[in-house]
Amino acid sequence: MNRISAIFDYFFGSCPDQDKETIRKSIEQRSDCSRFYKNLKKSLEPLNTLKEEPCPDYLVENLLARTEKSGSQTDLELLLEKESAAESDNIRFWNKVGRIAAAAAMIAIIAATYFPATQKMRAVADSIACKHNLARIGTGLHNYAFDNAGMMPLASSGSDSWWKVGSQREDEYSNTRNAWLLVKNGYCQMEDFECPARPIKAEAKLERVDVCDYEHDFPHKEFINYSFPVINKNVKLERENKRAIAADSNPLFEGNCLDQQTFFKTVRLDEKMKNFRSINHNGAGQNILLLDNSVKFSRNSFYNGDNFYTVEGLKTYSGNERPSDKNDTFLAP
Repeated sequence: MNRISAIFDYFFGSCPDQDKETIRKSIEQRSDCSRFYKNLKKSLEPLNTLKEEPCPDYLVENLLARTEKSGSQTDLELLLEKESAAESDNIRFWNKVGRIAAAAAMIAIIAATYFPATQKMRAVADSIACKHNLARIGTGLHNYAFDNAGMMPLASSGSDSWWKVGSQREDEYSNTRNAWLLVKNGYCQMEDFECPARPIKAEAKLERVDVCDYEHDFPHKEFINYSFPVINKNVKLERENKRAIAADSNPLFEGNCLDQQTFFKTVRLDEKMKNFRSINHNGAGQNILLLDNSVKFSRNSFYNGDNFYTVEGLKTYSGNERPSDKNDTFLAP
């Protein structure tokens, strides 16, 4: 007898009586049989929460009514035969349910075995999709620069805050308004700015958002999962310079940059925070878009010796910081 099939039959009470003791001993004495039986039992535990429904009163009443209408003993016997056949069908139905449940249990066991590998493959696929997003953003940046005398998009002045993402007020600014120019003017699509590996997903669906309804900025921080350079003035896009011009969302300011938030909680940097990684990839690292439009994945926030998530030498952030000099990259929010 096939051992797996025998355990299935034993579990569902459908094995011959003479085989029950042998199967039970196999489960007790063999580690592989015991493990399979436990996994099967655990997988089907949710079925125990299903309640047995009593026979509705109206079915009983219908049966009595049909019996009373029977004009002869022969009619009654035919009726009982029909009900008996229906009962047999019901038994066959539950036998099918048992087989389906067994198959579901097997699928659950296989899924439990291969889930870690599947999860890892999904993370790799999301990281690749994220790289493609950043590459499209890079193409949009270069096309914008080509059409605007080589300049990077700039929608705010040097003294503006960079953290008020999503605000549509004319007198409030955020660093993401620069990137919004790429969407507003057709150089990029809004979905290019959503990292597929980010665990926090936008509540509003992209297809329900009309770009024309948002004049100044992204609808919400949830719709932009990348950080961009905080710049003081018009800056030329130089292809030969391999500095970071975008990366997965800066982890230092997660939670501070909500749409139309009126208060920025001061962030005080310590040595531990310098090693933080973007939450977009569950802390594994971040994708970085470089000026030459290449994208690389890094397990730290340093490129060419520069921490692109911080301002060099600065330990306290209030939401209006600027890079220390032209060689210092600060990606925010």
